Amino acid sequence: MTAMLTATDPATGNEVRSMPAAGPTEVEAVLARAESAFPEWRDAGFEARARLLRAVGAELRRGVDDYAMMMTEEMGKPITEARGEVVKAAWAAEHYAEHGADYLSPDVVESDATLSYVQYLPLGPVLGVLPWNAPFWLAFRFCAPALMAGNTCVMKHDPHVPGAPPPSRVLSARSGPPTVSSPPSR
Repeated sequence: MTAMLTATDPATGNEVRSMPAAGPTEVEAVLARAESAFPEWRDAGFEARARLLRAVGAELRRGVDDYAMMMTEEMGKPITEARGEVVKAAWAAEHYAEHGADYLSPDVVESDATLSYVQYLPLGPVLGVLPWNAPFWLAFRFCAPALMAGNTCVMKHDPHVPGAPPPSRVLSARSGPPTVSSPPSR
């Protein structure tokens, strides 16, 4: 029998949504997609990555009320705070789109060598294990810089907020970044 993740509105005690938890097969498929998407995303370049993050920021701003309502229903977060969190997540996407290339430019270091520098290169798939209390802000605080750096992202969302895994929901509305997510596992 498949384990179910159920979100309960803390204000009413009513079930808001329910979804099956990811099992080992689904988790392995998510990891494989992140790995296979990495080379293309790594090679996409800063401008393509920034274009996508700007589009994600715009989508967050467009859907602020819907995204905020997910948090209010699942967590009891006051709607004003939830809207603020979505806007803050949009800011993170836009900020790293605007400044990511500068943050990641090589740093020349003084030394007795002909040339010494620190270079920032994509690592591959990176994992974010996300808590329940700020599902949009913390997810975008993790994925926006990682994606801008050319990495792919896998996110394990908290099982208490199964309907609000924001990057996967927002990013799946767009074709593009290799951010893959599955229903949370237990």
